[in-house]
Amino acid sequence: MLDEYRVDPAALARGDGDPAQLAARLSSSSPDVRRAAVGALAARCQTARSAPAVLVPLLEPLLHDPLLRDEVVAALRRCGRAAARYAGFLGEVAAAAPEPATRRRAVETLMLVGDPRWIDPVIREGVALLPHALMPLTCPTEVRDAVRGRLAGLTGSDDASRNAASVLCEIVARWGTDAADAVPELLDAVPRAPQAATRALLAAGHLAAPMVPALRAAASRPGGLLAATALFRLTGDPTPALRALLTARPPVPPGVVALLGPLALPLVPEFELLLTGEAGATLSQCAAQLLAAQVVIAATGDTTAALPTLHAVLIAGGHRAVLAATVVADLAGPVPDTDRPAAGPGADRGLGGRGWRGEMAVWVPELRTLLDDPWAGVAAAGALRRLGVPAAELVPVVVRAIEESRRTAAAVSLLRKLGATAEAARLAARDERLAVGGADDDLVINDELLRDRLLAPATPA
Repeated sequence: MLDEYRVDPAALARGDGDPAQLAARLSSSSPDVRRAAVGALAARCQTARSAPAVLVPLLEPLLHDPLLRDEVVAALRRCGRAAARYAGFLGEVAAAAPEPATRRRAVETLMLVGDPRWIDPVIREGVALLPHALMPLTCPTEVRDAVRGRLAGLTGSDDASRNAASVLCEIVARWGTDAADAVPELLDAVPRAPQAATRALLAAGHLAAPMVPALRAAASRPGGLLAATALFRLTGDPTPALRALLTARPPVPPGVVALLGPLALPLVPEFELLLTGEAGATLSQCAAQLLAAQVVIAATGDTTAALPTLHAVLIAGGHRAVLAATVVADLAGPVPDTDRPAAGPGADRGLGGRGWRGEMAVWVPELRTLLDDPWAGVAAAGALRRLGVPAAELVPVVVRAIEESRRTAAAVSLLRKLGATAEAARLAARDERLAVGGADDDLVINDELLRDRLLAPATPA
């Protein structure tokens, strides 16, 4: 009987314990042994891609164990898509568990696996059950239809209707362009939840007149550049966007600076003060310098003051070089002879055009040196690609970054653009998970999403 208590969670997490041994621990008469086994099961699922399919079914006898329900829910939250088999159980917990943390984990797991049973608890409890901002959300058709139906059914003007509309729109905003089919319901929700509905519409890529009041309010607040730019697109008035650009915290949303172009000329004198030819002492100072360089180039077409400062930040290395290399890639434009052609007669003399590639090509040696920088290597590879360096030279750098968990998401995106299908398939086939960073609870689902991207068709850009 004493053997029953000799559980080693670390050994089980490493895979030293087989499923039969783990099943025996999970059925132990000792709550402490069962609890340790549940933790070991979750840890193993976070380590190996093959583990959830084998181990998650072993939790079934513990679903209604009153002593371990919270631990089981916490484990399922860490098991990715395999938790979908227990969606019914998670729906019950989300609706009625006494512990807020347990209800929250159940709601988050239902969101991750794309089951709509999270909707009622979230409407009832509101923002208290909203997941953290970086948690990936799944929105299959079943979920989208359920949310659209609930939004359409909110016909009242009372506090309950406004709160429900607001919390649902906050979720829809996180779906991004996948929320495009919910645009009619979002527009109807603008009077009840103007800020949240407008954010969702903006994320879905939709602009319409009913959004203007909320966009004006958002544009006047810190971090309002995206709203101000949308307002410019809707009304043609650049003033809010120019004001927001002055106080923007880089990196700015893609395309914003290029969209304003010569309209940003009034800002040039102020931004030119930052173009000193030397890198700022802090990351935030360097980010401001890079934004200034982009604005001055987009507004004037003159690189005389901007490029020396951009180069200084680039050779500073580390996080500063990450930002600078990203700007180099933007200025270089599409990859020569392989990507889309320049759009129109002026496209070769603006941000994202081909005109600045020749001026920055002399930086290729410095960028090659940065390939070994643990922070800037991936961004440097992206810039070198835009400057015409062959993919074969860059693929090993990007693969190594993925294997070493350095800027993994960015590296996977770049690997696909490089067309490295064989390397992507190998990374997708390995059993050891890829680490993206962020919350520990999201390790498995983030790896599953990365694997999806590795297996998706390459998309040169």
